[in-house]
Amino acid sequence: MYLRVTWLMLTACALPAQHTLDADAIFSKVKNLSGEWQERSTKGWTGNTRIRVLARGSAVAFESSFPDAPDSGMLTLMYVDNGRLLLTHYCEARNQPTLIASSASADGSTITFTFLNGTGMKSRDDGHMDKMMLRFDGTDSYHMQWTWYSSTKERWLEDIEYRRARNQEPGLHR
Repeated sequence: MYLRVTWLMLTACALPAQHTLDADAIFSKVKNLSGEWQERSTKGWTGNTRIRVLARGSAVAFESSFPDAPDSGMLTLMYVDNGRLLLTHYCEARNQPTLIASSASADGSTITFTFLNGTGMKSRDDGHMDKMMLRFDGTDSYHMQWTWYSSTKERWLEDIEYRRARNQEPGLHR
């Protein structure tokens, strides 16, 4: 019994500190990303993202497009619902996972979103984007890391770097 309690105490101490999420404060930072972005993936592809604040400031749309496939692309909507920061990712895999902001770094620069539920899937084991880390690097740069989940396992992790395109002022939104 003593060993079990000690192991639990050591495990709890080894976990990174979880901070209470202020969904509205994080969402305000996300709104400041409004504008045009160039993206580069660790998988080797490049593309463009347009971020728009919509619906009187209640949603932020991340619209990705790829120069080599104009009819493809993806959309991620981020919004606050009952004090929770959520995102729904409309994926080329033809499903729509919804992720919830589940943790944040102490300085609020890194937010982790984890799978909550989804549509277009028979079960959670169908391939889908399952986790996303958003890291704010300043007004002109941010990163997203996406985890693909299928058949009970994370299959790959991709890091996408975003750099602000054009000479625009950050944070122009209603």
